Amino acid sequence: MARKEKPVITLAKHVEWAEKEGINIFCLVVPKSVPVWLSDFIEGHLKIGDLLSFPEMNKNIHQQVRIMTDIFNNPKNKIKYVVTQSPWIISDFDRLAVLIPTDSTVETQHRQTFGMSVNMITITILGRHITCGDRAAEQIKTFGDEAKGIADLDKLNELADKLSLTFGDSIEKTLTLKTIYDKIDDLEGKNEKEESTE
Repeated sequence: MARKEKPVITLAKHVEWAEKEGINIFCLVVPKSVPVWLSDFIEGHLKIGDLLSFPEMNKNIHQQVRIMTDIFNNPKNKIKYVVTQSPWIISDFDRLAVLIPTDSTVETQHRQTFGMSVNMITITILGRHITCGDRAAEQIKTFGDEAKGIADLDKLNELADKLSLTFGDSIEKTLTLKTIYDKIDDLEGKNEKEESTE
């Protein structure tokens, strides 16, 4: 079996674009998992001291939100490139390039993210479309699945109450509750229609 060639990326055109835009520090974002070859490539093609690779490692949220402020305020700063997956750090860049590795190439998108909310960054750039943890999301989904098989108003209301009390606020919870309440409204409408025809 022929060995797959590693995708080739050239940072030169992205650096040229950044300089033209007056950007001194360049952010590279790799959504989802980070291929070993990409980290090796970036580190192998940049000067030592120019690159800050995943500065969010071992730092809490309060420390992450200060990273870029500290860098920009440091007159001795020599960092030119930051590779990160932290939405808090991404939100502090005027512009950035998003590197999306595939089997055969690397797509690049230039995005405006300065001041963008971390939720929006997580969804639109990092590709995380669920706003809560996987365990919670899976359990919330079971409520929606259970509601599909219920045609009793009291049981549906009980299910909605249980859902409200079990989980904290999230988009997933809100959407599931809406599905249940929509079904309750439909059943109530049908019941009223049947009573009016009797």
